[in-house]
Order: sequence, then structure tokens, then C-alpha cells
Amino acid sequence: VLRPRVERLGADLTKLYFQDGASMHMQDAALEELCRAYRPALLVFDPIQSYLGPGVQMNRAEQVRPILDKLSALAKELDMTVLLISHMSKPGPGVATALDRLLGSSDFRNAARSILIVGRDPDDADRRVFAHAKNSLGLPGPSQAYRITEGGVVAYEGACDLAADRIIRESENAGPGRTGRPAASLNDAVRALDQLVGFVGWVNVSEAYQLCAQRGFSERTLRNAKEALQLKAMMIGQVPNRRTYWYRDEM
Repeated sequence: VLRPRVERLGADLTKLYFQDGASMHMQDAALEELCRAYRPALLVFDPIQSYLGPGVQMNRAEQVRPILDKLSALAKELDMTVLLISHMSKPGPGVATALDRLLGSSDFRNAARSILIVGRDPDDADRRVFAHAKNSLGLPGPSQAYRITEGGVVAYEGACDLAADRIIRESENAGPGRTGRPAASLNDAVRALDQLVGFVGWVNVSEAYQLCAQRGFSERTLRNAKEALQLKAMMIGQVPNRRTYWYRDEM
């Protein structure tokens, strides 16, 4: 599964090592020996629960934390990045953010220095987004959009404004059989957005998206209206205070 994908992306296969199955767990001495022999820059466990080892319950902090501490020490020794891939739990009571949806003990999210949430764009089912949900080492990076093209090749589209919580929340509320606001026409959205941009010739994107709640537009319709008006996008400031504006090109 993995090799054809990385080949299409032009990867150097001599720098990759794939383990078949999940016979080697995080606490395995053989894993440490393998890492010391190959000195990898990146060690990936996909998914986490397949590599915790026999008898380990991923919801038990007293069982999980020693494993993570040992793995962290190995990573520090070898100057190696460790990537743990987790699936998301179903929404339920008390689940308010994307981070709340991570499976297993909260020690996974507490121990991690950086957490990325990956999900579908709520307004474009064919587009995926990486969104920074936690960064203990600095400012969170801007979200990055991409698509899976023919043959499983990843095509990056650059930075976007989608946040982790919105990706998880709204992508699940959109789809067949889900009810929502009645759809409004593109012409209505063009008129409303044009009026909002108005005399000054620009608008904060957060204000523009308020039209979706006020007028019943979908965000896709609003973006189509932006394209119809040939508005340009501009980002000002640094994360987390960065602001995005849409403006008329003749400004």
C-alpha cells in the first residue's frame, strides 16, 4: 500500500524502512536496536494502539505515560522525530474540541509537543486540511490544504483559514441526510458580499463569513461569490493574530 504511493511522490526508497505487521511494539528492545542501527530522522507508528505492546490499555495513563517517556528519551538520544497517528473518537457529551476527540489517555495529547488534526474541508469533500491544534514549541502554523489525486499522489494547495475544531465539527454535520440551513442562490450571495465590501473595497474574512449565518448561504456559495466578484485575498500579521481580508483588485 505505502510503497506505490511514495514511489509516485518521487521518494528515495533507500531512506525508507517499512515493518510488516505490528510484531514490534514501542517498548520492544529490538525497536531500540533497529533505531540505533538505522538512525532514522522520523519514526512513525500508525496507528498508536497497534504498537503499545501486550496488555497495555491506551486509556490508562499509568500504563501509557512510561511508554511515552521511554520513547521520548530514545528520540532525544537519536535526535529523532516520533510521529504517532491516532484516529478520532465519535462525538459525545463533554467533547468540545478536536483535541477532545483523540482516542486513548489524555497523556498522549499532554506528552505531544505538536498535534495536527487532519480532516476534510467542510465545503469541499475532495479537499483535505492539516490544522495545528497544539504547538508547545512556538506559534501554531497556518493550516495547509491538499488533495489526493489520481494514483494516490498528494497535491498541496497551500495555506488556508480552516481551524481544527471547525474541520471536525462541520465536516461531520455536512453530508447526505443531514439537515441544515436552506440553500441560497449564488446571485444572492454575490449581491450580499458586494454590498459588504462596499465603498471601502475590502472586508475582514471573518465578517464575510457571518453572512452565512445571517443570510443562509453555505460557505462554498460565499467562496463562489468571492470568485465571481474577483476579490483577492491578503493575510496581515503573524499567527495567532493573523487576519485575512478579501479586497477588490483595483485597490
